[in-house]
Amino acid sequence: MINLTATLTLHDGKVQVIEIRVGDVRQTHGGTANPWSAAVEILGFEEPENFRIRGRDWAEAIEDAARFTAVRLSDKVEAAGGGVLDPPFLPRPRLPSSDGSACPIPGEQA
Repeated sequence: MINLTATLTLHDGKVQVIEIRVGDVRQTHGGTANPWSAAVEILGFEEPENFRIRGRDWAEAIEDAARFTAVRLSDKVEAAGGGVLDPPFLPRPRLPSSDGSACPIPGEQA
């Protein structure tokens, strides 16, 4: 499991501790185009979020989970009024993997 603790400093000076977790990689949908998945948790905002991100193999599930987490975290910072994360990250395109094969599993919690 990858655990990252970040500090979000909002524009009004308020500071929040954000926990980001990516892990629990497993084969969840054998026999499908995207049989592997990785869990994503984003904690520290008003509502905690849990997702499973699918991929064609275990590495793609981890890669797309990390990419999804960066995009989702950016959205949550923006919704909170904007601010600065420490450690920082670069903005990501809002697209899944290059072939569009990885996606969250609807209704499935981490």
